[in-house]
Amino acid sequence: TIGQMIRDAYPYGVRKSLRTSFPKDHKQELDKVHKQLSSLLTEVEIKTHLEAPEKLQTHYQALIKFLNDIIQNDPELSHFV
Repeated sequence: TIGQMIRDAYPYGVRKSLRTSFPKDHKQELDKVHKQLSSLLTEVEIKTHLEAPEKLQTHYQALIKFLNDIIQNDPELSHFV
């Protein structure tokens, strides 16, 4: 899942420690994860427009909406513990 990908890329315990003790490093790690999410979003959008069978369009659109929501509304990834 996307949540597991986020937790694997930047585990909550590490996130919590860096946020309080090393805010600059925390920001860099957040930026890395958000870049990964943006790359995934781009790939899904390309697949949706080029290859996706009609049956998968609804699924892809939901995934696009979910990724956009994380990127735009959760800069600290606080919804993923």
